[in-house]
Amino acid sequence: MHPYTYTVTLRVSHPKMAPEIITQTLNMTPVRSWMVGQQRTTPAGLLLNGVHKSSYWYSRLVTTDDSDLPTFLAHTA
Repeated sequence: MHPYTYTVTLRVSHPKMAPEIITQTLNMTPVRSWMVGQQRTTPAGLLLNGVHKSSYWYSRLVTTDDSDLPTFLAHTA
Protein backbone atom coordinates (compact mmCIF):
# COMPACT_ATOMS: atom_id res chain seq x y z
CA MET A 1 0.00 0.00 0.00
CA HIS A 2 1.25 3.46 -0.91
CA PRO A 3 0.97 6.46 1.43
CA TYR A 4 -0.93 8.49 -1.17
CA THR A 5 -3.85 8.26 -3.57
CA TYR A 6 -4.10 9.56 -7.10
CA THR A 7 -6.61 10.18 -9.86
CA VAL A 8 -5.74 10.22 -13.55
CA THR A 9 -8.00 11.72 -16.19
CA LEU A 10 -7.81 11.67 -19.96
CA ARG A 11 -9.02 14.90 -21.55
CA VAL A 12 -9.53 15.53 -25.25
CA SER A 13 -10.22 18.94 -26.77
CA HIS A 14 -10.78 19.36 -30.51
CA PRO A 15 -12.02 22.21 -32.73
CA LYS A 16 -14.95 20.17 -34.15
CA MET A 17 -14.73 16.40 -33.49
CA ALA A 18 -17.91 14.81 -32.17
CA PRO A 19 -17.48 13.44 -28.64
CA GLU A 20 -19.21 10.22 -29.76
CA ILE A 21 -16.25 9.48 -32.05
CA ILE A 22 -13.85 9.80 -29.11
CA THR A 23 -16.08 7.52 -27.01
CA GLN A 24 -16.21 4.88 -29.76
CA THR A 25 -12.50 5.11 -30.58
CA LEU A 26 -11.34 4.79 -26.98
CA ASN A 27 -14.17 2.45 -25.96
CA MET A 28 -14.57 4.50 -22.79
CA THR A 29 -17.52 6.33 -21.28
CA PRO A 30 -16.89 10.03 -20.63
CA VAL A 31 -17.58 11.71 -17.32
CA ARG A 32 -18.59 14.78 -19.30
CA SER A 33 -18.46 15.86 -22.92
CA TRP A 34 -19.82 18.46 -25.30
CA MET A 35 -19.82 19.40 -28.97
CA VAL A 36 -18.66 22.68 -30.47
CA GLY A 37 -21.64 25.04 -30.80
CA GLN A 38 -23.63 23.27 -28.09
CA GLN A 39 -25.28 25.38 -25.37
CA ARG A 40 -23.05 25.68 -22.30
CA THR A 41 -24.37 24.04 -19.12
CA THR A 42 -23.20 23.37 -15.60
CA PRO A 43 -22.41 19.77 -14.59
CA ALA A 44 -25.92 19.71 -13.06
CA GLY A 45 -27.45 20.68 -16.42
CA LEU A 46 -28.36 24.29 -15.71
CA LEU A 47 -28.08 26.51 -18.78
CA LEU A 48 -25.27 29.05 -19.00
CA ASN A 49 -24.79 31.91 -21.45
CA GLY A 50 -23.08 31.14 -24.73
CA VAL A 51 -22.05 28.07 -26.63
CA HIS A 52 -18.93 25.90 -26.51
CA LYS A 53 -16.11 27.09 -28.79
CA SER A 54 -14.63 23.58 -29.17
CA SER A 55 -15.54 19.97 -28.54
CA TYR A 56 -14.43 18.41 -25.27
CA TRP A 57 -14.40 14.95 -23.69
CA TYR A 58 -12.98 13.56 -20.47
CA SER A 59 -12.92 10.32 -18.54
CA ARG A 60 -11.21 9.00 -15.43
CA LEU A 61 -8.63 6.26 -15.81
CA VAL A 62 -9.14 3.73 -13.06
CA THR A 63 -6.45 1.51 -11.64
CA THR A 64 -7.60 -1.97 -10.68
CA ASP A 65 -4.51 -2.91 -8.74
CA ASP A 66 -2.40 -1.36 -6.01
CA SER A 67 0.26 0.09 -8.31
CA ASP A 68 2.04 3.35 -7.64
CA LEU A 69 1.53 6.22 -10.07
CA PRO A 70 4.67 5.72 -12.24
CA THR A 71 3.83 2.01 -12.67
CA PHE A 72 0.21 2.79 -13.52
CA LEU A 73 1.22 5.39 -16.12
CA ALA A 74 3.82 3.06 -17.65
CA HIS A 75 1.19 0.35 -18.13
CA THR A 76 -1.39 2.83 -19.44
CA ALA A 77 0.83 4.37 -22.14
